[in-house]
Amino acid sequence: MKKKSDLLTSIEFFTIIVGSMMGIKVLTLPRDVSSCAYEDSWISILIASIYPIYLLILGIYISKKEPNHNILYLSKKHFGNILGNILNFFFSITLLFYVFNLLVTVSYILNNYLSYFLPQSKIIILIGIVLLYTVLKDFKLISRLNLYNFFIVILLLLIPITVFKEGSILNIQPVFKSNFNSLIRGAYLALPSYFGFEIFFLIYPYVNKKEQIKKNSFIAILFIILCYIWIQFTCLYYLGSDVVNKLNWPLISITETFIVPLIQDFRSIFIFLWINVILKTISNYYFFGTIVLESILIKFNRKYICLLIFPIIIFIATSFTNIADINELTYKLEPIFILYNIIYITSISIVIKKS
Repeated sequence: MKKKSDLLTSIEFFTIIVGSMMGIKVLTLPRDVSSCAYEDSWISILIASIYPIYLLILGIYISKKEPNHNILYLSKKHFGNILGNILNFFFSITLLFYVFNLLVTVSYILNNYLSYFLPQSKIIILIGIVLLYTVLKDFKLISRLNLYNFFIVILLLLIPITVFKEGSILNIQPVFKSNFNSLIRGAYLALPSYFGFEIFFLIYPYVNKKEQIKKNSFIAILFIILCYIWIQFTCLYYLGSDVVNKLNWPLISITETFIVPLIQDFRSIFIFLWINVILKTISNYYFFGTIVLESILIKFNRKYICLLIFPIIIFIATSFTNIADINELTYKLEPIFILYNIIYITSISIVIKKS
């Protein structure tokens, strides 16, 4: 990252932020939020956006004070090597957890919809090998991967427009009937959908036009918010909250009735494209998780660390044969991860201000 050609352009920075936030949660968000807030679930999504917006405020402050150093360096600078490395290590755990988490979920979806003939464990291994090959490449490849997948996301978000032919306005009524507690519970369940903005604190020193960091970060968050509201609206409009609450992946379900000329199984194509988007998200977490570990294990090259933790990730992922088990673990750990990241980043901001 020393060469000028290796620096991130504004669009690459934007798409990495978007690509790190948008992943598997897109498929489950409508069910999770509508189970509490029903037709007002879009309000819960808005409330939950306070999390990335708060991180953005901290990020703007830190990036202005320390434009050339990321949060890993700042943690060790202000808290010392020992405590700083401990804090950074737990930060890496929040990223690497989602690597095996998403591996299990993606393999389960593929096993149920596309690869019936392959055991889930073999799917995990095959996907893992592809991910390993990707993250062993350089930073520029990761940035380009996010850029290309961004256009796939745009395409996938346009597809649900067709539900307006079949849905009903009655499915999104009545509006503003959910009480405050229901909206907050829905927002609590929507919070993990905004996970991934934390990567901002690793990459902002490598943006070539630092004066555009604030604008591009805000647009990235706004884009994610609008995408989530759009997906929530289309699922509710087409299926209704009662049906959405009973489905594992409502967004996949609304594609089952799509009729596209010359394409017999449109759902499979839709899933395949979303899987590509999700694999990009996993690659981000894997790559940046090892970036954090490299800052701790300074004697080890990042690529060596990728190879070292690969069998550990595969072992943990293949240990979860039941999707319900990984979901239960995720729902328990996600609030802890979010709380930790808030404390971790806020603490560094406070120390920088005092110093």
